[in-house]
Formats: sequence, C-alpha cells, structure tokens
Amino acid sequence: MEPTTAAAAAAPAAATGMNGFFFLMIAFILIFMVLSMRTNKKRMAQQQQLIGSLKKGDKVIILNGIVATIDGFKDNLLEVKLSEGNKVTILPSAVISVYNAQPAQQEQGAKK
Repeated sequence: MEPTTAAAAAAPAAATGMNGFFFLMIAFILIFMVLSMRTNKKRMAQQQQLIGSLKKGDKVIILNGIVATIDGFKDNLLEVKLSEGNKVTILPSAVISVYNAQPAQQEQGAKK
C-alpha cells in the first residue's frame, strides 16, 4: 500500500521547515556569541589600559564605589589610601575608573 499523495507531499515539507528553523536558531546563537566575545575583549583591553596608566597619587574609584588615592605599588597589588591613616591593599582589577573631580566642580561653579 502506498501512502496518499497529500500525506507524502506534506512529510518532506514539514521536515524541511524544521531543518530550516534549527539552522536559523544555531546561526542566531553563533552570531550572539561572536558579538558577545568582541564586547568582552574591548572591555578587557580598556581595563588593562586603565591599570597600565595608574600612577602614585591618582584618585581612583574601586569596585564598592569608594574613592581612594593610590599610595604605592607592591608586587602585583595596589596600596590605596582611603583617608588619613587608612591604607588598604587591593588588586588592580578592583579599580573601575580614575576619579576626576574637575567636571563636578566646574558644574557647581556654573550654577552659582
């Protein structure tokens, strides 16, 4: 017994549609992964550049949002001064950015 022509024609069409769907899903996942990796590489390069440019006396913002002054370098660590008499040793990767108070002071001067 042969299957009816309508049923025989529908089976390959359904299989082709599912294959195309899976191909598109895999393509979208791969594109997302590539774009995500590029973004992470850029972010890591910026962080390495920031760490390389640090010098004694720079005011930095560390992970917790604390503003500290770099007091020195020891091995692969940074010694930062939180306030007079309070020194802490941190990893360089804990530095988020260099603190620049000048724009905030200029805005306050402009408002007066």
